[in-house]
Amino acid sequence: MENINYEDFLITPKVKWIKKSTTNVYCNLNALPDIVKVLKKVGQFKEFRSTCFGHLIHIPKDLTFLAGVLHNLLLRQIHVPDVTRENELHFSLGGKLLKFTQREFCLVMGLQFGVMSNIFLKQYTPIEDGIHARYFEKDENIHLVNVWEKFLTGQFDKPTDGLKMALLLIANMILFGRDPRKRVTLWLLELVEDLESFNSFAWGSYVYMMTCHYL
Repeated sequence: MENINYEDFLITPKVKWIKKSTTNVYCNLNALPDIVKVLKKVGQFKEFRSTCFGHLIHIPKDLTFLAGVLHNLLLRQIHVPDVTRENELHFSLGGKLLKFTQREFCLVMGLQFGVMSNIFLKQYTPIEDGIHARYFEKDENIHLVNVWEKFLTGQFDKPTDGLKMALLLIANMILFGRDPRKRVTLWLLELVEDLESFNSFAWGSYVYMMTCHYL
């Protein structure tokens, strides 16, 4: 599509642009070294490396979130009829079309895409012998910080409990960027009890969907 002025397709007209915005970021990459330390202590680090999140330990811990850059990028979001597809973000930068799609997200995050299980749509029921029942008495108001504090003790009934809590924490604290004062995502407590299902879950599809929604 040559000779197109993409600014004609701005979702937010320039006259309505707000120069500054406030963004709360709860993604906690600094938690990764502590997670690795505990997993090594309980002999589950090797098992963790082979999970769907194992590669995430290589994410640089000194990444800086540039809220101003993101804000200015979102101001330039466009929607071009017959070009902008569902679940894609398009932007006009310097007269050029910039796309953010599943392809770019996958290249950066390395998470699996595919057909998603609908487990997050089902009513949650605690598993009798699961970590929720054994460590937190099936309390549905369990907060992320409670799981984090328990995990850091390194004391588990079974070594695999440490692995399950690590996966739960990474999903919530890093991929979902969840406020540690908030409740744990309940459906994850069910999914993590079946490590095969957890590893085969289409994390790329789900987290990409969340990212587009919140942006």
